[in-house]
Amino acid sequence: MLSLLRERAPIFIIGAFGPPALVGLYSQAWRLTHFPSGLTSAALRPVFFHRTASEGLAAQGKAVDRFVRWLLLASSPWIGFVAFGNDALFNLLLGGQWQGAGHLAAVLVLPAALFTITNWMDRLLDAVGRQDVNLKVEMVAGLGSVGVLWVVLAAGGSLTLAVVLQSGTLVLSYVGFIWICYGIAGWPRWGLVVSLCGACAIGGSMYVCLVILRLALSQASVFLVGAASAALSTIAILAMVRKELQ
Repeated sequence: MLSLLRERAPIFIIGAFGPPALVGLYSQAWRLTHFPSGLTSAALRPVFFHRTASEGLAAQGKAVDRFVRWLLLASSPWIGFVAFGNDALFNLLLGGQWQGAGHLAAVLVLPAALFTITNWMDRLLDAVGRQDVNLKVEMVAGLGSVGVLWVVLAAGGSLTLAVVLQSGTLVLSYVGFIWICYGIAGWPRWGLVVSLCGACAIGGSMYVCLVILRLALSQASVFLVGAASAALSTIAILAMVRKELQ
């Protein structure tokens, strides 16, 4: 119920304070930025639940740390790419009728990437009987993000500002969830901090490189180079993840 609140309530709130077109733009941006989360959930949740139930939570520290690092590194180029592409990328791929969705996607892509990393970690807590932690984080993420969105729109603020604050709330809750999971399991957090810093550096570098390339190349060419670079890095990371799962 809390998960549905986090995902669906914003649609009704935006519809209450804005025209139906904004609801469609937000829904499309949310859907496209969050679709990878279903892939990681289906692939990783049963594997780590079985490992944790069989070997204990403490024994999964190195494997979880590697997966978090790999997923952060795999998603960071795409974050920079989507942030750079913005509305121009959506207009190129989906047409001009979706003008504005890319702007929202550039804001939502960061919490969506973090959700892709955290949405399977609840199985680790299930295996050791700490489902209460996941429930509390879902309450904070759901009620906090929806509440911020509602307050800003009710006060007459723009949808962009509301989504920025909503995304900030989700980012804090997802990072906090990973931090809490590491603490419960007794895993060292320095590796997590290094991975987060590395992902920020890669995503920022991707954005800056695309901005520089735009000075010399056409917009379509820059999008092609950015997509190819992000895809190659993701393929390399997924190859390592597949080896680990085997």
